[in-house]
Amino acid sequence: MSVNQAIRVRKKALLFKVLFMVLLGFTIQSSTLRAQVQGLQLNYFNLPDTIYFQSLVPVDFSITNTTDSNLLGNLKINFLNETLNNVEAPLGGFEAIQFFAPLQERSFTTFIPVEPEYFIEGGNTVVIWPSFVGQPIPAVDSIRITVFVGEVNGVSGNPPSLLNFFHIQNPVLNRIFFKPKHGTAIPEFVTIFDASGRVLLQAVPSADGSIDVSQLPDGILFIQAQLENDISGYFKLIKTSQ
Repeated sequence: MSVNQAIRVRKKALLFKVLFMVLLGFTIQSSTLRAQVQGLQLNYFNLPDTIYFQSLVPVDFSITNTTDSNLLGNLKINFLNETLNNVEAPLGGFEAIQFFAPLQERSFTTFIPVEPEYFIEGGNTVVIWPSFVGQPIPAVDSIRITVFVGEVNGVSGNPPSLLNFFHIQNPVLNRIFFKPKHGTAIPEFVTIFDASGRVLLQAVPSADGSIDVSQLPDGILFIQAQLENDISGYFKLIKTSQ
C-alpha cells in the first residue's frame, strides 16, 4: 500500500469515527429529551375540600400514559403548596417503579401528611403533577386544588392521626403496639399499606393491642385502624429489621 493510499484509509477511518460519535451523541441526546417529555397525565386527584392538621389523608388518583410507547420508571407524585412559599410536600412517600402500557390509565392511592411545614391554617392552593425520576412534566398536565386546612378534629372531617388515641413506637421492629391514651379501646381492625397504597396486611390486634409485622418489608408503611364509634385513624410508620 502506497503512502497516499494509507492516508486515504486513515482519513476514511477518522471520518467514520467522527460520524459514529455524532450519531451516538444524537442518540443520547434524543433519549434524554424523550425522558423529559414523559407523556404522563394526571386525570384526577381526590383531595378533600377540608383537611385537618396532624392527620394522614388518603387520596385516590389516576394517571394516563398519553404516548403510544411503553413507559417504565420511578414514578413520583409532586405536590407544591403555592400559598406556603412553594414548599414541596412528599405524598406519603409514594415513589416506586411503575409500568404503563401505551395509552393505559392506572389508579393509585397515596397519603398526604397534613403538617405545618407543608400547609398553613386556612386556604391553601396546591399543585400536583406526576413525573419519572424527579423530572416535572409541563404545567398543563398538572392539577391545581384549593383546600381548607383546619385544626385537629378527631370526629368530623378527614380521619385523624392514630397518635390522637394511642402511643405507638416508631420505628418498629417486629410488632406494632397500640397503647391506648385516655382509656381508648384497642383498634377493632387494622389494614397496613405500602407507600404505593398496596395492601400488605389486614388483621385484628391481639389482646395486648399488638400486631405482628415481622414478615413485612422494611420501609415506610401506612396504618389504617378501625376504632370504636365508626372512627378510622391513620399513621405513617417506619418498619426496620435492625
